[in-house]
Amino acid sequence: MTTKILLTACNSYYSSGCAYNKGGTAVVTSTIDLLRKNIPDAEFITFIQLSDKFAADNNIKVIHNKLFVSKNYSLRTIIASTTNLFLAILWSITQKRLPRLAKLLVSNRLLKVYVDADIIIDLSMDHYSDDFGIVAVDEQSKDMLTGLFLKKPVIIWAQSIGPFREKLTKWLVKYTLKRVTMILLREKRSKEYFEELNIKHPAVYITADTAFTMEPATRERANEILAAEGIKITNRPLIGMTVGWTTLIKNAKKSFIINLLMSIFRLARLILPYQVFEMSKRIYMRSKIFNVTLFADIAEAVRIVDELIDKTNGTVLIISHVTEPLLDDRELAKAIIAKVHKPDRVFMLNGDYTAQELKAIIGLSDVFVGSKMHSNIAALSMNIPTIGIQYGHKFYGIMESLDQVKYVCDDFLSNEVVPKTIDALENSNKIKLTLSEKIIIIKSQANKNAELVADLISLNHTLQQPVTKRGK
Repeated sequence: MTTKILLTACNSYYSSGCAYNKGGTAVVTSTIDLLRKNIPDAEFITFIQLSDKFAADNNIKVIHNKLFVSKNYSLRTIIASTTNLFLAILWSITQKRLPRLAKLLVSNRLLKVYVDADIIIDLSMDHYSDDFGIVAVDEQSKDMLTGLFLKKPVIIWAQSIGPFREKLTKWLVKYTLKRVTMILLREKRSKEYFEELNIKHPAVYITADTAFTMEPATRERANEILAAEGIKITNRPLIGMTVGWTTLIKNAKKSFIINLLMSIFRLARLILPYQVFEMSKRIYMRSKIFNVTLFADIAEAVRIVDELIDKTNGTVLIISHVTEPLLDDRELAKAIIAKVHKPDRVFMLNGDYTAQELKAIIGLSDVFVGSKMHSNIAALSMNIPTIGIQYGHKFYGIMESLDQVKYVCDDFLSNEVVPKTIDALENSNKIKLTLSEKIIIIKSQANKNAELVADLISLNHTLQQPVTKRGK
């Protein structure tokens, strides 16, 4: 007998770029590995639009969407998710009295997958928050409620949730979280946001991000990649670095022009047909209007790189964790390298590599400066002193669990990043010792996610066993 596990993440249903986000793929990979170790008969299926190669490598079935007519958080997909929730509610009302009608109600392709699943695991990581807007919270809530009304166990899996500020958001979140089967939070600060909602729930646990357990590619493979890229590290320390749009557009968001462009983008995403939307994006990207420096504070990033090289006499390696065509971190890396004072001391990866390969390359660093949470997790899990550039409470929560909160920077500014990086280098041995002790605990907590789910499945199977009546 197999256990069918449906992995969901509503923000990835209608996005063809999931395989470009190495943090996301690290979470999916590690989640599948941990669940397989604890539930040997598990079969995985997902609506997340993963690449065919990734699906084959991880033995997961992807329900492909028709991306030529769909895009994430569009009017069409919002209507579709609302319709599916409504059908699930009707099913819950009619399943006993009108079973034939109930079966008809859940006959579309997506709902059939829900019905066929034994358990639903939501992998939305940190999207259940007002930081991503009411649409994101609304869509994730509908996603989970659809499964719940179809009488399926729904697990919030190793996530960072909150904050929830808006009245409507709070009501919707409370309604949903009261009903989910289990809530697994990857750090304590999310538990604090949960407690602010004043919800009584019997199954809330603090665990850890599963990506801590993902094995890197071999060191030989990492060196092969550097050789193929023409990168030769002659000056130590090697400072690994991820630079992302999320970090560098903070100041740019204050610009009226940037806010206007973002508003136009969201409106176009909502109402335009997919083909028209994609064509408009391509035209915009090819135009002279699209300039990486318009969106990001490149000057400060350049200053940080220059100062790190001058003060450590080391080398900087920029590792891109997101290679999605519209927001490719490699474009930021190129723009930074073009302006640094010593370009012969700054390298970047031009290729597109797996999460395991990037983790192996990160493992070559003496210290790591990361603006992507899962690049930091890759470094920390290999006992590398790490400076986190926060863009949400998850950075503080996760670094706090490793006694590294002093190395979190609120902004990507030289007066924050450079002193903390030098401090981390000077105290490298002490930090590595602390991490080596803490990571053992963190990996155990990450495995706890799968252990709790396995226990739940075992309990459900026991309850479903027929009761044998004994004669007197």
